[in-house]
Amino acid sequence: CESGPLPCSFLSLNVNGLKTRVEQENGAWLEGIGKLVQELEPDIIAMQEVKLTAKAPPGAKKGDGRPRQRDQPWDNDKLLDWQLV
Repeated sequence: CESGPLPCSFLSLNVNGLKTRVEQENGAWLEGIGKLVQELEPDIIAMQEVKLTAKAPPGAKKGDGRPRQRDQPWDNDKLLDWQLV
């Protein structure tokens, strides 16, 4: 970047549900995003609408009134361990 330490390129992704995208077509979406990141080499990557659920007790359903641990990550190894590059 000629202007100094400021970011020059920005990649913005409207994910519309990260869990769905990760599970889609055996990881093809993540591979595609990884290739895009390698090709474009953005300084900043932003993801909107990831829509991850809060950690909840086993068998909990939306609207059931059971407490959620909103500060804890969702339990899914695919989402916790994925890497783009």
